[in-house]
Amino acid sequence: MERTKPLTPTHVVVARMIALRKKRGWSAAELAKQMKAAGIPWERIVVTKLENGHRASVSTDELVALAAVLNCPLVMLLTTDDEAAPYQVTPTTTESMFAARGWMRGAGPLADADTRDYYAELPRGESFTPGHMTSDGGAWVGPVQQGPPRRLEARDG
Repeated sequence: MERTKPLTPTHVVVARMIALRKKRGWSAAELAKQMKAAGIPWERIVVTKLENGHRASVSTDELVALAAVLNCPLVMLLTTDDEAAPYQVTPTTTESMFAARGWMRGAGPLADADTRDYYAELPRGESFTPGHMTSDGGAWVGPVQQGPPRRLEARDG
């Protein structure tokens, strides 16, 4: 059985960018225009080079702006819906898409990472808890991310 080559983050971002651009009915020029309006100086040629594999990566600033412009959660721009697909987190670390997406969302560390270090970096009051487990106890279904505690506003009167 042939092993599937892991998807790189850039490959996934570009594939998601293409799909979302087309879903919105935008040309490459329109996406570049939207990026420029967001403060990222893209021209149509930048979009075309990314889509044709002639540009190897996007910067962090470009990535965050792209997610904002496409109105897409950043984690979903970085990952696919194919939970079993191998995802190249680093050149030497490959995880399932499901594990990588959970790691990005704050649900848990990568396979060989120290959980204490990982959870120590989550802001106080933020956690990721499952809605419930599947009947076999495997995957989380309906996860809910809890945000930081909110202050109650003082009432008038």
